Amino acid sequence: MAKRRKIKFSSSKKHLARLEKERRQRTALIIGTAAVLIIVFGLIFSGVVNHIITQRQPVAIIDEEEISTNEFQKRVKYERYQLVRRYLSLYQNMLSFGAGEDFLTFFEDELSKIQNQLDSPFFGQGILNRMIEDILIQQEVIARDIQVSEEEIDEAIKEAFGFTPTGILPTFTPRPTSPPTSTLSATQYALVSPTPTQTQTSTPEVTPTATTTSSPSPTQADVETATTTATPLVEPTADPLVRFEEDFAFFMDDLQAATKVDEEEFRSYFANFLFREKVFELITIDVERYTDQVWARHILVETEEEAQAAHERIMAGEDWTELASELSTDEGTKDTGGDMGWFPMGRMVAEFEEVAFSLGIGEISEPFNSVFGWHIIQVLGHEERMLDPNEYEQLRQIVFMEWLNELRDNATIEIAEDLNELTPIEPDLPDHLRLTP
Repeated sequence: MAKRRKIKFSSSKKHLARLEKERRQRTALIIGTAAVLIIVFGLIFSGVVNHIITQRQPVAIIDEEEISTNEFQKRVKYERYQLVRRYLSLYQNMLSFGAGEDFLTFFEDELSKIQNQLDSPFFGQGILNRMIEDILIQQEVIARDIQVSEEEIDEAIKEAFGFTPTGILPTFTPRPTSPPTSTLSATQYALVSPTPTQTQTSTPEVTPTATTTSSPSPTQADVETATTTATPLVEPTADPLVRFEEDFAFFMDDLQAATKVDEEEFRSYFANFLFREKVFELITIDVERYTDQVWARHILVETEEEAQAAHERIMAGEDWTELASELSTDEGTKDTGGDMGWFPMGRMVAEFEEVAFSLGIGEISEPFNSVFGWHIIQVLGHEERMLDPNEYEQLRQIVFMEWLNELRDNATIEIAEDLNELTPIEPDLPDHLRLTP
């Protein structure tokens, strides 16, 4: 039987020291790597937590109701998305129409307005103001038990997308809006020669229908471009309802990808718009269509000395129409004898209205000053008159905003000081499509 050979292991102090050093290095590396991972995960977790906390913090508190950062930022992105969408649609239409000077000027003006809106440092504040108004209006909604049904929201969305059961888009229908004329007295006939201009020239009002590209929206223009692309969002379908559903699905996918606004939030924007409309109708239901109006003409000059000299010539019997043509700096009226037409209170500057409404028919004012210069007024008519549709709507808007401002004045409102830092700047226009200054 063969003997086994014994193997002797020898170790020196130098060898043991090297092994211990390597062990320590491996331990240090493991500890260091673990520490780095802990720090990284800690930062990520801290960032996530801070983001969640920030998103839940309010940007505004109205009485006891809060608007969270998340709600605000989604709404801002939604508004920017709509403006960018409209800009791209207009840009595409501009290319389609060609380079005609009139068309080009129109499109460039509209594109410039949108670009300025998106670049405005007050964009976020404007959106927040609207959200605050929605909350104030909701207080009235609750007080009056005003309801908006899901069916009404459905119809509003279809209207914004230009959906009609027949698939045929209605056309614009011009509607004359000239206010009624008055029967002139002998005094009034004598004041103006040869024929008095009773009102400024009116132009036909174009009333857009539900299916035009300027359809109503939750914030007046919120969704007006939901379907204003020059080409269909999807391949055309024979059934209008199917076509709408396809367009809407495509739109929602695109909207959610760009802004994180889901369909429930999108519908809530429409609900707020419908609530606003219903409250608007109730608040302005008693606004009168007839109002006290004055028909006047004026001569406008730059200095008091010029005004006094013109007044002396008028009182000496010189023809008003000729003097207006010669002296007035109001380029819009000087060639029509300074005729301002009929106007209600709230149309002119305060100084002008105060004098005009205080004069009797045929009376001529002393020279007086306003931000525009020195005026001399002669009143040609003063009576209760029916407002034209545009004037009536403007008056209703004024009444509604006065009511809304009163609600705001009586509310306790706190707004975050870092609002601008919390305001998103996306989505934005592609750099290559921006208009150069």
